[in-house]
Amino acid sequence: MLLVPLVETLHAPAMLGYAGAEWSTWQNATSLPWHPKVHYRPEQAPDGTWIVRADSRAAASMLTRRVVIDPVKTPQISWSWKVEGPIARADEAQRRSDDVPARLYFFWNLRRKEDMPRATGIAYIWGNSRPAGTVHAAPDTGRIGIYVLRSGREEAGTWKHESRDLRADYRDFFRREPTGPVTAVALLTDTDQTKGHATAWYGPISVGRVR
Repeated sequence: MLLVPLVETLHAPAMLGYAGAEWSTWQNATSLPWHPKVHYRPEQAPDGTWIVRADSRAAASMLTRRVVIDPVKTPQISWSWKVEGPIARADEAQRRSDDVPARLYFFWNLRRKEDMPRATGIAYIWGNSRPAGTVHAAPDTGRIGIYVLRSGREEAGTWKHESRDLRADYRDFFRREPTGPVTAVALLTDTDQTKGHATAWYGPISVGRVR
């Protein structure tokens, strides 16, 4: 089964948003059919921007959108996000407790759900316990590089803007150039390991050239 029926080729500048018909290009899916889903829904911010609110209660499901992004031509990515707070007893570097209030994934070689074990990716997280600036492999696979951009309670409750060079981060983690285009982007607010709860908000994701 395809992640979503539409594949978009993005050229600079481009924006991945959530308003109107664009919302239908995102798919909320779990890795296993019996897993509880995170509740993702579009909301309008006070400034009129459409954002996504994620409410997770002992749940884990990705809000995924299929795309084609060339990280060589358009490596610059930026977005804003906000979290309610960290997740009690969670540690993003430990397999049995790797829940985080907010994640943004960029995947290579992920076109179908069955591709997940072979996909590679970079994930940017708002974590719980590891300090901002930490980089490590995902606890369950060395094929996903985790970049901790924010952490803990100090900045919770306020919108924070992020800007990254996706190509540079890929080279930094994998020690090689990206292998082809990004094929999927995903949001994830998960609490399945700790059986806790978390709320996060995600703004639109922009894609462009490094300035």
